[in-house]
Amino acid sequence: MSVEVDYIYYDNVWQDGESWDWTWGLGPTNGRYWSCTVIPEYANVSVCETTRFFWSTDNSQNLTANFTIRIEWLTHPGGANLGFKAIRAPSA
Repeated sequence: MSVEVDYIYYDNVWQDGESWDWTWGLGPTNGRYWSCTVIPEYANVSVCETTRFFWSTDNSQNLTANFTIRIEWLTHPGGANLGFKAIRAPSA
């Protein structure tokens, strides 16, 4: 049995503070399974931690991922490029 899975990504989102709140509108739920993550896109990041995460929807069932991301640098503070990545698959 094969299942079609969509891979969605946004690369190089710049974060220049230690902690930041992000929202990412993913679109309609439509009975699909969603999963997502945030990872550093380049070197010199020692920690990329999601300290808070929750989902929200509007009256049209449009799904939004809400993150608080904390980053620490291996070298001097200055910011990092982050990548938001998600998969969407039909639910069982």
